[in-house]
Amino acid sequence: MRLADPLLLLLGLIFLPLLLPGARPHLGYSSLRLFGDALRAPWWTRLPTWAIGLGICLLLVALARPQWGQAVEKERLQARDIILVVDLSGSMQTALTVGGGTKVELAKEAAVRFVDRRKGDRVGLLVFGDQTYGSWPLSSDLEVVREKIRTLRADLGGTDLVKPLQKALAHFQEVGQSNARAIVLVTDGEAPIPADLRQEIETKLTAMNVHFYLLVIGLGDVADIVDLVSRSGGTVWRVSEAEEFWRRFQDIDRLEPSLVVVEKGLIHRDLYPWFTLGGLGVLSLAVVGAALVPRIP
Repeated sequence: MRLADPLLLLLGLIFLPLLLPGARPHLGYSSLRLFGDALRAPWWTRLPTWAIGLGICLLLVALARPQWGQAVEKERLQARDIILVVDLSGSMQTALTVGGGTKVELAKEAAVRFVDRRKGDRVGLLVFGDQTYGSWPLSSDLEVVREKIRTLRADLGGTDLVKPLQKALAHFQEVGQSNARAIVLVTDGEAPIPADLRQEIETKLTAMNVHFYLLVIGLGDVADIVDLVSRSGGTVWRVSEAEEFWRRFQDIDRLEPSLVVVEKGLIHRDLYPWFTLGGLGVLSLAVVGAALVPRIP
């Protein structure tokens, strides 16, 4: 409830005693016929009563909080569009040979630290195993992205490296705005990629000017994905501990941000202040009119 609601009720309570008729001295008559046409008051003497009804109606409408139209609040900022693609296949549950912990724990820790440095950028999150799922679209709301990362679990079956890359590129085509675009793929890389699909993805990466960063955790057969990254002009990093992971992520800061327009939300135009002022104004006139209009005795 907004402050306007109790204020309206308070003002209404203040006005009501002024509008209620009070006890008046009177004389008794044996018959009203003695007055003849004197009881036929002109129409304008009823104006205060009509004004009271109109004022109360306007206040009731104001309490309903009417709104008119809506506008989209937009913000222009310098940003990079980055899609973080995290492997949640079963192999990511295996333990690291260095430093302990599992691969997915390492990936989550480094990804959260990476997002913490992305102030002003737009970050999206994809996760994959056998299938690819859009966990969060490109957004400047980084707190939501961090929370999504913290809840990730490696339970999506096998590994398919083609679908997440295709989906990331499609997402850039749909909502990407910045000229500085990057895909950051975190995986242990144990999946083949057919040659024709490698060529297709490479062509799109080049055409869309997307920087491709591959962070490979542990040792695995990553020949296909490494070949794709190299042919598209991307960067491959092998990491086995959190600090190393973190140092590699910092290299992405070299991308120059560009202008993007972010929709922050919908703005509704409230009309209730106008109905409130109108109702109070009409009731004020009713009070003045009731005092000035002569009453029939």
